[in-house]
Amino acid sequence: MSEKPKEEVVTQPEAEVIPPTPLKRSKRKVADGPTKRSPYVDPVSSGPPAKRTRSHAYPGRGKGRGKVTINTSQKEVEVAEVAEDSTEKDVVSEKEYVWNPERIHSSGKFLIRNQTFVECDGPRATSLWEFMKKPEEKRLWKSRLNVEREPSFWETLLEVGLWLTDIHMDEAMYELRTRVIKNPVTFIGFNYLVCDTMFVELINTWAESGDMTTVGDLQPYFNGRLPIGCAGTPLISYEGFVSVLNVLGFGNDEISCNWIAIKVDFSEKTLEIYDCQARLQEKAKEAVQTLCHAVPKLCCLAGSEAFADGDVLDIEYVQDVPQNNGEECGVFAVKYIEAICLAKEHMLLPLICNDNVTLIREQLAAAIFANGKPQRFRKKRE
Repeated sequence: MSEKPKEEVVTQPEAEVIPPTPLKRSKRKVADGPTKRSPYVDPVSSGPPAKRTRSHAYPGRGKGRGKVTINTSQKEVEVAEVAEDSTEKDVVSEKEYVWNPERIHSSGKFLIRNQTFVECDGPRATSLWEFMKKPEEKRLWKSRLNVEREPSFWETLLEVGLWLTDIHMDEAMYELRTRVIKNPVTFIGFNYLVCDTMFVELINTWAESGDMTTVGDLQPYFNGRLPIGCAGTPLISYEGFVSVLNVLGFGNDEISCNWIAIKVDFSEKTLEIYDCQARLQEKAKEAVQTLCHAVPKLCCLAGSEAFADGDVLDIEYVQDVPQNNGEECGVFAVKYIEAICLAKEHMLLPLICNDNVTLIREQLAAAIFANGKPQRFRKKRE
């Protein structure tokens, strides 16, 4: 009986393991600060990040906290821990933001929108959508405030639940100020200056300085050079002004807790507060106390006849304003100002609600985007 032929065992060479190529980010730095020609200095926002991301917002908090002190006995373990933490952070930082708007046309080419007080028009929404589909390094945009904004500027603005910084608020107020001046028929009868966030901050700084003999750094606002886009009209030529104010509190004057909208009327000598967090009413009133004393004094120094020496603005806290106890106070404050500019507060304020936050954020982003200019991406030569 013949033996069965033995099968040859073919040894396969081990496949070479090629490590995955890490994603490369563009080395081009997009400036998020002012250029030398811009009078604006973008402050570092002290606003709180969204609750769900706070553990990742500060070094050394949340999961994956690595040790930085290395001793001889635990060197290998701790180095590995630090390496693992840095790898995890790299993965998070490389994650590309994707905006998935609702109501996309069946052709996939444009967004379906109906322009209202809380919803932008279709062409603007589509333009922003096309821009957001670009890779991060090609998502370049320059504001008419003469500042280039980081791609994260738009991501924060579009994502519900993320805190709007001073930069977002100034861009929104500038867009609204431009619209009010260019469309007098739409905003007929409105004669209040739409100010930036820096104006209110400078008033508080002026009052704290103790030198109340001149208007000091506020002079550009009283001679019509600031805020940008004010068309050269001095502040005292208006009936008053509207602005947004960052309220500090919760026992820490370094941390922002709430954006509010204010309207100052020179003839009525009043300061109205529009606040989406009524539980912080006392904090809001406390935050405007300095303005109530400083604004009349500044107007007198600038030559206004609306005030006499010693006048103080009366605080009126507007009741029944739509409420939001989360991170949407900045969004609400900007829309309060727009409703005031249109002189239709009673009709429009109810539309500023949690159900419409997604649409409102998209509208703000689209309006700001249309008020600036996308920049060409230039590939860096090697």
